[in-house]
Amino acid sequence: MLIHLLAERDALHVDEPVATFIPEFARHRKDRITIRDLLTHRGGIPAAPSQAADLEMLRDPQRILELIYELEPSYRPGTVPAYHAVTSGFIFAEIIERVTGSDIREFLRKELSEPLGMNHFNYGLPKERLDDAAIDACTGPKLIWPLKDIFKKALSISVEELIELSNDPRFRTGIIPSANLFGTADDVCRFFELLLSGGTCEGTRVFAESTVRRAVEAQTPGQVDRMILLPMSYSMGFMLGTEPLGLYGFRAGRAFGHVGLSNILAWADPDREISVALMNSGKPLFALDAAYWPEIIRRISTRIPRGGSPLPTGS
Repeated sequence: MLIHLLAERDALHVDEPVATFIPEFARHRKDRITIRDLLTHRGGIPAAPSQAADLEMLRDPQRILELIYELEPSYRPGTVPAYHAVTSGFIFAEIIERVTGSDIREFLRKELSEPLGMNHFNYGLPKERLDDAAIDACTGPKLIWPLKDIFKKALSISVEELIELSNDPRFRTGIIPSANLFGTADDVCRFFELLLSGGTCEGTRVFAESTVRRAVEAQTPGQVDRMILLPMSYSMGFMLGTEPLGLYGFRAGRAFGHVGLSNILAWADPDREISVALMNSGKPLFALDAAYWPEIIRRISTRIPRGGSPLPTGS
């Protein structure tokens, strides 16, 4: 949404090549990859460089960017969705810094978190708040093929290694634009309520209504994601609901949201006029107790009636 905000201000256009703003990105036939391609996971560079898991590199983000600049596309850009779990976030952050002069953490704080009065909704935590954050934990059985390989290909390391890294103070205080957004459940729901209300929350306007509509419009309806190996419907930044059953339950085809690491899920449903944040610290999803997780989603979608309000609602 920060990229969409810059588009709203005519600082960029989503159909411009990334290399317009980051000439170094054009290496190895990446000159035609557009911002839209990355927003819809069709940039063709889904796999994270293995060295990106070195937390010492967070002290010098340019080293991580150099690794991404050297990537060669696995798929022809703009053709098929393949979930960019890590790569696109660093590129978006670099675009924001080159366009605005502010890093992504400062830009998010100034444009969204502070105006909406959030408790904490930003990349990384200040050191004095480290003890406020839940500790991630490995729960349930270890992943086996093919899920094990899918996670490792997307993240460059195993889920167990990632969970260990996610508790490291370097991970928790750094800026990892695709991975360490910290916030409370209220903060996350407040963000989605902002979008449900057409870019305004409690009298504070952040986005134009047209910006929100553009951001949630379907771009890849029902195409099989080459990383997740499941049909996924993406907008320019969100995972979308599908009919009659989808990520957000039954008959939630206009819902939009996103998953976190395996068992974090947040979304907005314009038809039910609700925002939801399911935030769990046990990972991955495949523990026995996680059976309650889809049941909660099912109950929300079946017990809350659909009102059929247009998006945005203005409420």
